[in-house]
Amino acid sequence: MLTFPDLLRRTFTDCNRAGKPLGIAVLITGGITVLLTMFLWQMALGTGVRELGRILGPEETTRLEERAWSAGSTSGMQQAVMEAVQALEVKLNTMTEEEKAAALQMAMAGFFTDVLPVLSGFAVLSFLLGLWSRSFFLVLGVRGHGNFGTLAIDAFAWMLPLLGVGALIVLAMGAWVALSVVAGFVLGMILSESAGVLVAVPLAIGGLLFVGPRLVLAPVMLLQERTGVMESIRRSSRVTKGRWLKVFGNRLGAGAMVWIAVFAVQIVVSMLARVAQPFPPAPLVIGQVMTFVGLVGAAYQTVFLVRLKETIASAPTSSCS
Repeated sequence: MLTFPDLLRRTFTDCNRAGKPLGIAVLITGGITVLLTMFLWQMALGTGVRELGRILGPEETTRLEERAWSAGSTSGMQQAVMEAVQALEVKLNTMTEEEKAAALQMAMAGFFTDVLPVLSGFAVLSFLLGLWSRSFFLVLGVRGHGNFGTLAIDAFAWMLPLLGVGALIVLAMGAWVALSVVAGFVLGMILSESAGVLVAVPLAIGGLLFVGPRLVLAPVMLLQERTGVMESIRRSSRVTKGRWLKVFGNRLGAGAMVWIAVFAVQIVVSMLARVAQPFPPAPLVIGQVMTFVGLVGAAYQTVFLVRLKETIASAPTSSCS
């Protein structure tokens, strides 16, 4: 069975060998995501700021728009939205009840007609794009090679089955959480509310930590062994039996390594965005680099998962390491 350093090296080698199709997928997926984000920021949030401007006044609207376009990251965008909400609260506190009701009605009408449809469309497209990229990285990890066109078509074909596997995994975890809540509720009725919480929370977290590694190989089983949605779940549970620590430890280690690398890039990007602060929307554009970095990290972890499945499945059944 390959050790953790061996898995890291092999995954890096495989990703490097598949550099061309992997790079194309990252560029296309990241490019579409950036365009969608910029469109969302301009159409949905920009429209929302202008709707608020009808309440806040032109000067405050201009300030909020400048603040929004100078945001260099997702957190910066969220902070800009929070500042807009706070400015609205301050303005509403100076109004009478009648004026406040009329202003809120106008703002809500603008949100539902102009902002909500764009947000809903963005959410659906982002979900589909994320599902395809996940499918592509898995297909690439399983095959190890191939031209981009063939891999992309195969990725489309596996999207629905992978969605089914993901839904079953979420359902299994959700069922465990629900059982934990019920157990805590019953214990709370018998003893005390605090006792119920003390039991339900650790039980739910412990269950998720146990169930997650047991089912995490199911998507790889689905593609590599073509076992079907339900059978891939069962196969993952059987293969990882007695090897929970191996799966959990390797996944945790790989995730930590990727997080450190992404965080290091994030520091550099944040510094560049801060330097470009006086030239909006340059900070917002620079911040989108992290979209591509995140995709590279996701690709690496996906290929790592495929290699982890292979080394675990090939180990003797008596191994519990």
